[in-house]
Amino acid sequence: MQKSKSPSVLVVLTSIILLVDVIAVALGAPVYSSESYDDPRGGKTVSRSVCRQTRFPERCVSSLATYAAYETATLDNLMNLIMKESMERVQHAHDFAMSLNKNIMNEKELAAWQDCAQLFEDTIDHLNVCLSNNSVKKDIPIWLSAALTNQDTCLNGFRDFNLTTTSSISPPLSSRVLNVSELLSNSLSMYKLSSSSSDSLKNRRLLSSKPKEEFHSHYGRTEKDGFPEWLSAADRRLLQSSSLASQANVVVAQDGSGNYRTITQAVNAAPQNSNKRYVIYVKTGIYNENVEISNKMTNLMFIGDGMDRTVVTGNKNVQDGSTTFNSATFGNHLNLWIFLKF
Repeated sequence: MQKSKSPSVLVVLTSIILLVDVIAVALGAPVYSSESYDDPRGGKTVSRSVCRQTRFPERCVSSLATYAAYETATLDNLMNLIMKESMERVQHAHDFAMSLNKNIMNEKELAAWQDCAQLFEDTIDHLNVCLSNNSVKKDIPIWLSAALTNQDTCLNGFRDFNLTTTSSISPPLSSRVLNVSELLSNSLSMYKLSSSSSDSLKNRRLLSSKPKEEFHSHYGRTEKDGFPEWLSAADRRLLQSSSLASQANVVVAQDGSGNYRTITQAVNAAPQNSNKRYVIYVKTGIYNENVEISNKMTNLMFIGDGMDRTVVTGNKNVQDGSTTFNSATFGNHLNLWIFLKF
C-alpha cells in the first residue's frame, strides 16, 4: 500500500500481504500443539475442546451452537462454520454502515465512515476467497489476517480524529467491528489447529532430506531463481527482462511523451478484472499524487526508472483531515496480485 523506493521490489498481495505468525503474536493468538485437541478425524466431539483454545471461547461456542450437529463436526467444518458466521456478521455491519444518514455526519465522521464501508467490502471479498471451493488452504490465514486487520483499520479512522467517544456513529459501528474481529480471530486459531499436525509432518520430511529449494511455512517454496513456485513462467520472464519498459502496455510521463501524464489516469484506464498482466511504465519524475486502485483492477504491474528517479509522493495526513488509511501513496483493495517495481 505504500510507495517503494527500492530499485527492484516485488510486492505481492499489496495491502494484504501479512506475516501471519507475527500478526498472530501481536493479536495475542495462542500457539497450539497437535496434541492439545481431540482428533476430528476420529469422530470425537471437538467443538468445545477447540473453542477453549481460541482467544474468544465464549464467542466460539455461541456462534457454533446455532448450527445443527456442531458437536460432532470435524475441525475443518468448524472453521468453515465460523468463517460463514463472520461473513454474515460483516455483511450486517456493512448494511448498518450504509443505512446511516451521511447528511448529519461532519467531515471527519464521514472520512472514518467511508473507511469502514470500504473495509467491510474488502473483508467480504477476502472471506469469499476463503470460502470458495477453489481456495488454496495455505492461503486462508493470509486472507483471514487481512480481514482481521481491516477491522482494526476501520476503528483507527475514529481514533485518528478522537471520535471514539464523541461521535454518535462510533459506538454502534465499533460493537459490530469487535464482533467480526472475534470471529475472525477464532477462525485463525482453528486454522492453526487444523494445520499444525500436517505442518509438523511436512517439516520433518523436509529436514530429513536435503531440499533443492527453500521452503517458507505458509507461503510455499522459493525456487532456485528466487521466485515463489506459484509465479508463472511468463511473469518470471517479464521480471527478469532487461528491458521491462519496452514491454509496457502504457507509459506515464509528465512531459507528455507517454500515453498519460499521471499514474492515476493510467490506472483508471486499465482493464478491469484482467486475467493477464497489465504493465504501466512510469518515466522519471516526481509524481505528487495518491494513487488508489480498486479491487476491480487486477494483475497490474508498475515499473519505473529506478530509485530517486521515479518518485511517487503524497502529502495526505490526519492533521489535514485524512485518515491514516487514506493517506497511503499507493492505496489498493486488491483480491489478486499486484506487482510494483521501481
